[in-house]
Amino acid sequence: MKRSQLTTFAAIVRGVSHQLATPVRRGLMSLLAIGVGLTASGCQDATAPTPTGSIALEFAGLPAGAIGQIRLYKGTTSRTATSTSTLEGLDAGEWTLSASSVTVDGLVYEPAPATTTVNVPARSVVSARVVWTPTSGSLQLAIVGLPVGAAGDILVTGDNYSRVLTASSELGSDKTTRKKGRPPCRIQP
Repeated sequence: MKRSQLTTFAAIVRGVSHQLATPVRRGLMSLLAIGVGLTASGCQDATAPTPTGSIALEFAGLPAGAIGQIRLYKGTTSRTATSTSTLEGLDAGEWTLSASSVTVDGLVYEPAPATTTVNVPARSVVSARVVWTPTSGSLQLAIVGLPVGAAGDILVTGDNYSRVLTASSELGSDKTTRKKGRPPCRIQP
């Protein structure tokens, strides 16, 4: 009720006998209390949006023109990125990142990490980096500039691999020069 309506109502109540006015006032106060309660409870928003954050993704190690892929999962929600970018509007909390291998000109690039979890903070940005490295391929080594008949004696080493070369050679066509997740071989003259 508006204030003017309450004043008019109060004047009418004053003209009524005291016995009738008391129950009317109690009823009015009950109605006002209910109205205030409804207004107060209506002010609360029970469906407030979940705070969101962002992930800044960095793609590294792929040759120019190659397209990597990272999928992000949280519950039933998923998002996909195919290049360095920032994904915004992600629900705060733990997200799983899963990166796929990429094949370029017959050479397979494996992601590291292939799968990881990232905690996205509310109203903030977290960074994640995936590096793709070749897991297969070959190395062509040409020994030039030596006198005819002279040996080059070049040592090629890597994890579980060591070989001395004395002439031009191709290494790795059988994938022995590099194992998944291992550093590339080293060449020493």
